[in-house]
Amino acid sequence: MPLDILVVDDDLIDRMAVQRALRASGLDVALREASTQAEGLEALRAGPAALVFLDYLLPDGTGLDLLREIRAMGVQAPVVILTGQGDEAVAVELMKAGATDYLPKAVATPERIAQCVRNALRLHAAQSQAEQALRARERALALEQAAREEAEDAQQRLAFLVDASARIAESLDPVAIVERVVALAVPFVADWCWVDRQEPDGAFLRVAIAHADPEDKDLARSLKRRYEAVPEAPHGASMAMATRRSEVLSEVPDWVLVSAARDAEHLDALRRIGIRSAMVVPLVARSGTLGAITFLACAGRRPYDDADLAFAEELARRVAQGLENGRLYQQALAAEEGLRRQLEFTTAVANSLAEGVVALDASGVVTFANPAAVALLGSPVGAPVDRVLLPAEGASARDHVALRRALAEGRAARFDRATFGRPGGERLEISLAVSPILEKGAPRGAVLAFHDIAGRLRAEEELEASRLALAQSEKLSALGTLVSGVAHELRTPLTYLSNNIFLLHRRLELAAAQDESLRPLMDEIAHHSGAAMEGVERINALVKDLRPFAKGEMGRRHLDGLEGIVAGAVELYRATSRGQVEVVARFDPTGPVLVDKGQVQRVIINLLVNAAEAMPAGGTVHVTTRCVPAGAEVEVADDGPGIPPEVQGRIFDPFFTTKAEGTGLGLAITRRIVEAHGGSIRFETAPGKGTTFVVRLPHARQIAVQADETGAALGLPPPAVGDGS
Repeated sequence: MPLDILVVDDDLIDRMAVQRALRASGLDVALREASTQAEGLEALRAGPAALVFLDYLLPDGTGLDLLREIRAMGVQAPVVILTGQGDEAVAVELMKAGATDYLPKAVATPERIAQCVRNALRLHAAQSQAEQALRARERALALEQAAREEAEDAQQRLAFLVDASARIAESLDPVAIVERVVALAVPFVADWCWVDRQEPDGAFLRVAIAHADPEDKDLARSLKRRYEAVPEAPHGASMAMATRRSEVLSEVPDWVLVSAARDAEHLDALRRIGIRSAMVVPLVARSGTLGAITFLACAGRRPYDDADLAFAEELARRVAQGLENGRLYQQALAAEEGLRRQLEFTTAVANSLAEGVVALDASGVVTFANPAAVALLGSPVGAPVDRVLLPAEGASARDHVALRRALAEGRAARFDRATFGRPGGERLEISLAVSPILEKGAPRGAVLAFHDIAGRLRAEEELEASRLALAQSEKLSALGTLVSGVAHELRTPLTYLSNNIFLLHRRLELAAAQDESLRPLMDEIAHHSGAAMEGVERINALVKDLRPFAKGEMGRRHLDGLEGIVAGAVELYRATSRGQVEVVARFDPTGPVLVDKGQVQRVIINLLVNAAEAMPAGGTVHVTTRCVPAGAEVEVADDGPGIPPEVQGRIFDPFFTTKAEGTGLGLAITRRIVEAHGGSIRFETAPGKGTTFVVRLPHARQIAVQADETGAALGLPPPAVGDGS
C-alpha cells in the first residue's frame, strides 16, 4: 500500500521539488498537497497521513503553529520541517513541539528526502512501539494496583464475614443475631443498617437498627419504633421479602424516598439521613423468607455496585442460616419439652394402671416397669425378660417360646391365659399383650402389658361351681315340681285304693264269720290284701320322702346390706363374663335384710345371664340397689329387644323357654327363691326398649314382725337369725 504523504508548502516549485525527490527515491507514495496552514489542517481532518512535510513559513502562520495544532488534533504521524531559513534555536523549538526531523531546502536532494522519510518512519515506529509498551506497562500497573486493592478489599470482607459468622454462632436468639450483625455492618459496609421481618398477621416489624453518626440516635429510635417497611412499596424490604430478590440502587432519587415514606414526618426523617445509595437483601432460609436487611450509604461513601451486592447477599445468607439454626433450636427445645411432658404423662398413666407394664429394648432388657409390674415381678428393670418371665414346666413352656418369637419378629401378640415361672419358683398365671416398638420397620423393643389372672381363674371356678350348684338346684327344683304334681295325682287314687281294700277286707271277714267254709278263702284274701296295703304304704312313704324337694328349703339366713351382696354378684359375673356385655352398677345403701346370701346372689347372676343372652351382639346392663319404704330393691335393666307380648305371661312358668337350649326353670327358681325370702319379683318390658326386672325384699324388722305374728298364731318359736359372720 503506498505511503500517504501530505506536503504543506506555499511555494509551488518547492512542492514540485519534493514530489520529484520522493518519486526519484523509489518509495511507493501517494502525495497530497496544501499551500496554507488551513488547507493542511483540512487535509488532515479529511484523512490521516503517514508523514507530513511542513514548510516553516506559511502565508497564514508558521510551521511551528501548524505543528502544535496537528499534535493538538491527536495526529501522531511523523512531521518533517522543510525550510529555507532558520537556525538551531528554531530547530530545537520545532523538535520540542513534536517535529520528527528538520531538513533545509538547500540540501533536500532526493536521496536526503528519501533517507529523511525512512528515518522518520523508523523513528515514528519505534516511538509508537515505545509508547505502546509504556501504555501497556501503565495498564499492567493499573491492573496490578486494582487487583491489589481488590484483594485487600476481598480480604477485609472475608475477615468481616468470618467475624460476623462467629458473632452469629455465639447466640441462637434471633433478636441477638440481627442486633450483632447490624452493629458490625456499620460503618464497615454501610452508614445505616436495619433488619425487618414480617409477622404472621402480615405486619412488618423492625427488629434492629444501627447508624454511624451518634447524633442520629433519636432519629434511629424513631425509625425503629414508628416506621417499619411499607407494604406493597415498589422498593425496599417488603418488595425484597415478597420477591425473594435483592435490589441495589447506586443512586437513590427523591421519588424512591417518597414511595417508601409512611407520612410527611417519615419522609423528612429519610431525607435527613442523606441517602446516596442503598441495598436491600432478603433473608431466605429453607423454611422460607425470614426478613430483609437494608444497607444505606450516605454522602462521603462511594455508591454501591454489584460487588457490594454480592458481599451483602453472602452476609445475608449467613444471617439467614443463623436465624434458621435458632428457629430449629427453638423447635428442638419445644419438641424436647413436648416429649418430656409426654413421657411424664405416659409414665404417670402407666404408673396408675392396675395392669403391669414393662418396656424392653432391642436386646430384650427391661428398661421400665410400672409399680404394678414391680409388685408382680419384683424389680425387673435392668434384667433380661428371660430372667423375669421363666419357662414354666410342662406344656406351658410353649407360652415362653411364643413370647420370644413375637419379640424377635417384632409383631403384636396376645395371650388371654399364659403360664410362666418366677425366679422364686412360683407359677405365674397372667393375661399378656405384646406391642412391638418399630423403627423403620425393624423391631427396636417392645411393651408388655399383663395382669395376674389367678383371681379371675378362682372366680371362674367359683362361678362354675355356682353354675353347677344352680344346675343341681334346677334339677332338684324340677324334681320337686314333678314330685309335687305326682304326689298330688297319686294321693287320691292311693287313698281310694286303700279304702276299697279295707272295705273289701271287712266284708269278707263278716262273710267268713257267718260261713266257716269261707275261712280258707278269707285267709288267702287277707294275705293278698295285706300285701296290697303294704305296697300302698310304701308308695305313700316314697312320696313323703320326695316332698322336701318341692318345698325349696333355704339355708341359714343372715342380716346384711343388699348393696354388698349385689356388688359381690356383679363382680363375680364381670370376672367370668369376658366382656360380653358392659355392666354399669350403682349401689345405694338399702338397710339390713335377712337373706341367704348365696341364694340371693344366684338370683342376681341369673338375671344378669338372662340379660346377656337377650343381647348376643353386646350391650349395657344397669344394676341398681336402693332403699324403698316397703324394703330393699334391686333393679336389673338391659337394652335388649324386650319380651314379646305373647309370652310375657308365661316367663315364670317351669319348663317354659323360648331358647333352643335350656330347661325353662331359671326364672321359675328365681321367683321361688325371692318368694321364699318373703319378697317379690316383677318386670317391665317394651319391644325394642329392653327389659327391667325389679326384686324387692322386706327389711329385717318387717320379717321379724311377720315371723313373730305367724309363730305366735301357730304356737311356733321365732326364726333363727345368724350374726352375719
